Amino acid sequence: MEVKRETAVILKKLFEEELSARYQNAEEVLQDLRTIKDIQRSERIDFLLYLLNSTNDRYRKQAIDDLAEFGSYAGVAVTQLISFLQEDNFDLHSRASYTLGKIGEESVLPLAELFKHEKLEIRRRAAAILKQIGVQAKAAIPQLIQALEDNDPDGEVQWYALIAIGEIGVPAQEAIPVLIEKLKDPKPGIRAWALYALGRMGDLAQKAEFILVQILHQEEFSDVFIAGIEALDSIGADIDEMVVTDKENNITIPVREWVLLTREKVLKAQEASREKSRLRGGITVEWWPALSPHTPPLKDPSQFRKSITVEQQGT
Repeated sequence: MEVKRETAVILKKLFEEELSARYQNAEEVLQDLRTIKDIQRSERIDFLLYLLNSTNDRYRKQAIDDLAEFGSYAGVAVTQLISFLQEDNFDLHSRASYTLGKIGEESVLPLAELFKHEKLEIRRRAAAILKQIGVQAKAAIPQLIQALEDNDPDGEVQWYALIAIGEIGVPAQEAIPVLIEKLKDPKPGIRAWALYALGRMGDLAQKAEFILVQILHQEEFSDVFIAGIEALDSIGADIDEMVVTDKENNITIPVREWVLLTREKVLKAQEASREKSRLRGGITVEWWPALSPHTPPLKDPSQFRKSITVEQQGT
């Protein structure tokens, strides 16, 4: 049986005649095995970097895709991937976007630099990847805040930046004043995600409580309204005295319960759609259109319901 030289060295040491010459414990063996794995990974990445310089698009695309599998270890490829991100070739820049997102933290600052790019599409691509990287994009907080003032007429750069700031949460607390300003934006997607981001700041965003309450009067029964109620709850405001009116049935419902019921209804509808697709032998593709106001819950439903239970027990 033929084995690689690195493996032969380990096997030889395992079976040395002198006990003192052998590995003394399993951790020593594992360490050498890890070293082999590191060498193999490094060699593979070097080969893929070589392919990135090929004039053949097929090789370059395959190399970009394969680098994604190495995650943060492929950080040495960021500069080349950033250059592909700025090309008009759709296959190249879309693949580069995915791989830069998989690399994560090492991609953040080079991506943040692209917010200065004159081409709107390049700024959108950079913001979208930072949204994908999420909490690991902390190094780009100043640039993300600046991107909230981008002149993108469709608002996509701001939207992606808002989501990234929301995912980062408390470390991005310096964004709070700008987030409050974004609550006046005419686009519901911007308003909803600004509310989500404020909720992620916790009690640090309590100074936004008054304006949140004012805004909610204009947003009743919308996705923005749901995001606002959850944001108020997350920053420590008392929402248990708030109610919504079901005009069809002429009843009032505690707003906390209404949010839970609405969230549950949406989840059931999504699951029903998936099941229907499965029964037909198909697949379900779910995506957010740009500027969607549909935010994820700020709390797990059991956490969000907790204060109702406590109040009822007290009563």
